[in-house]
Amino acid sequence: MRQIVLLPAICSLAVGALFFGVFTPEAMARAAPPGAVAVAAAGAPLPDASALLHQVEANQQALEKARELYTFRSLQTIRQLDKSGKVKRTEIEEDEVFFVNGHRIEKVVSRDGKKLSPAEAQKEDAKVAKEVEKASKPGYVDPDRDDVTVSRLLQIIDFSNGRRIRLNGRDTIAYDFLGNPHAKTHGRNE
Repeated sequence: MRQIVLLPAICSLAVGALFFGVFTPEAMARAAPPGAVAVAAAGAPLPDASALLHQVEANQQALEKARELYTFRSLQTIRQLDKSGKVKRTEIEEDEVFFVNGHRIEKVVSRDGKKLSPAEAQKEDAKVAKEVEKASKPGYVDPDRDDVTVSRLLQIIDFSNGRRIRLNGRDTIAYDFLGNPHAKTHGRNE
């Protein structure tokens, strides 16, 4: 069984994304800072975990949809070293990155500081157009994608044992979680 900790400031759904701190109970006991103690339920009642997580999921889906409105450039530098650790060769690739239905699509713009030739650019445009077409289809799952989004995480796990604890001097709501036995998972990461 694992434990998930939601910090109160992060539970404010009007602000940014949700970050999870995930610990096994054994690791939590070993690594718990001084002052990580159970807090009496004298304060406000615990929020309904299901309702809270549905609000978090709806917020996360809105954030993922908003991400599709943006494009950014990525610069990747690869340095190949010889046996003595000296740089033998350097490759630099600049990509334009955008999202379609949650799928990341990269378009190469330049290599080694030089723009692509017209033929290379046309080939890259055709490749990107195919990727966009695939990602635009409803239900498309990228076989190379190995990350698990917060939205997907909320669909494949069950939360239980909600409680208040004090962690690092802050009141915190903690839940235990297990994999949902009825959820259909895709890939090793899920």
